Amino acid sequence: QTALEPLHIQYTYLDRTVSIINSTRNAFAGMTARARVYNINGKQAWDSGDVSTGIAADGVKDLLRVPTGNYSTTYFLRLTLSVNGKVVSQPTYWLSTASPAGDNPDYTALQRLPQPTLKTTDTPLSDGTTVTHTITVTNSGSAVAFFVRVALEKGTSGTEIAPILWSDNYLTLLPGETRTITATYRPADLGSAPAQLVIHGFP
Repeated sequence: QTALEPLHIQYTYLDRTVSIINSTRNAFAGMTARARVYNINGKQAWDSGDVSTGIAADGVKDLLRVPTGNYSTTYFLRLTLSVNGKVVSQPTYWLSTASPAGDNPDYTALQRLPQPTLKTTDTPLSDGTTVTHTITVTNSGSAVAFFVRVALEKGTSGTEIAPILWSDNYLTLLPGETRTITATYRPADLGSAPAQLVIHGFP
């Protein structure tokens, strides 16, 4: 979902390495990386702690390896990369102890995840040409909220507003985590009905 971002942190299945990739022409210092493992029940199972680093222009740098452990058959790996305190890359992987290399995984536990407990806010703002909704989604439960899809519909019709530009979607939120995203559309594509925020959990 975010693999093509210019400054990216990623996990390699074959050797469990966490690396950062800089596709820009600028070198970066003041970087902090962190890797955390969460079991399917939402409990943290491992934390690398903050790793201070930097990277050359157009560079690749290996940082650490995620250890094997007594993880649930399906588990989550959250990676975070910050520059001077600002998060610039934060992918989440769902992994399987049944297939560390990722070629024959067992993800059936994802189907048994509880419906997430979420709190939301929605603040629309019009500039006369487009309307932008700033939406916050908070996971107030104890389980991981996996692949949460946020939608804006035309009133209670069940029809989604389209076309619409999302800054992010299909969110995976750790317990207690809040994410803020935006959605922008033209008023003509909404029509006369009020925009309705709808949250779709997984599965």
